[in-house]
Amino acid sequence: MDEEAEANRRAFAEARERLLESYEGRYVTVAGGRVLGIFDTLEEAARAVEESGAGHGIVEKLFRERRKRPRVELGWGLVEIR
Repeated sequence: MDEEAEANRRAFAEARERLLESYEGRYVTVAGGRVLGIFDTLEEAARAVEESGAGHGIVEKLFRERRKRPRVELGWGLVEIR
């Protein structure tokens, strides 16, 4: 899972600034080393990661100013909520 988590973090870092231009305030999901989509609610975003079948996923609400948030372990594996 460490490789999968690193691939997800890398994909998010590479896409973050581009996504902020159009989607600030919405949720981005990353799993399988790629951006899955943009969602209006945390529930929709979490469902997308769960349905992807990935063992690790990232859900983050996009804001210019980054805020510290804890990582949360959910039923299907480790999901980072930022």
